[in-house]
Amino acid sequence: MKHNFSFNTHNQDFWPIYEAIKHIYPIGIKRISNAYFDYPGIKELGTKLGSAINEAETYKSWTQFTEEISKHYNLEVIGTTYGQAPSYSADIIIEQTETETFKTVKKLSFAISLVGNFFTIYGVDETFIIEKGDGAYPMHYPSINIVTASPFKEFESIFKELKETIETKFNDYKFIPYAVNLMVIDGLQVMYLDDKEEYTIYNALFNQFLDSYDSMFLRGDQYFGYTDWQTGNSDTLKIVTVVLSPPPPPF
Repeated sequence: MKHNFSFNTHNQDFWPIYEAIKHIYPIGIKRISNAYFDYPGIKELGTKLGSAINEAETYKSWTQFTEEISKHYNLEVIGTTYGQAPSYSADIIIEQTETETFKTVKKLSFAISLVGNFFTIYGVDETFIIEKGDGAYPMHYPSINIVTASPFKEFESIFKELKETIETKFNDYKFIPYAVNLMVIDGLQVMYLDDKEEYTIYNALFNQFLDSYDSMFLRGDQYFGYTDWQTGNSDTLKIVTVVLSPPPPPF
């Protein structure tokens, strides 16, 4: 189901997300147009990607950060940063089991945007059917069982701590709630994906990994993190109480 970018402007301020996306992407111009790639923001993003991914010292700072996380939790961290997707990203493997024919993975995925000062975290439970073939490696058929949108049950402590760790490491970066990640901006197209009918905020800021998750079962609070975006007006809202009086006595 499509959810356009929207929020309660009285007590929330998600405008920095829209402004960052509008600065980088030419809203309303398609990738098939030369004007798309001539847009100053697209050129700026290309420069950022070149520096972040291809410059050894810059990328090393990211891998050192993931190594620190791995050592802290004594868990495997797998980098998922790739290609032209505008983010650093990785998975913390919380739990994994495997037999000859079946594999389960419980992981916490996180991403740091190169478009603006934003990051996101969510949990994933995934299973694989393993089938031996004629080649050197067996075939893996994956399925996403459920996505966890917030600190919840077995994800709670590590989710909260990782959020705090990222906020300390990346000064002034703000957490993007799961519900906001899935919102669509009409006229938005990103340069690293082939044409789709619509592109999400998550596509614009991070990568395409959630594209196959948004129709799956979801648990936790998809609005977790909204309080990080509250304005001063949030404290001034009045609560209206409706009082039902007893009916008048009969004549």
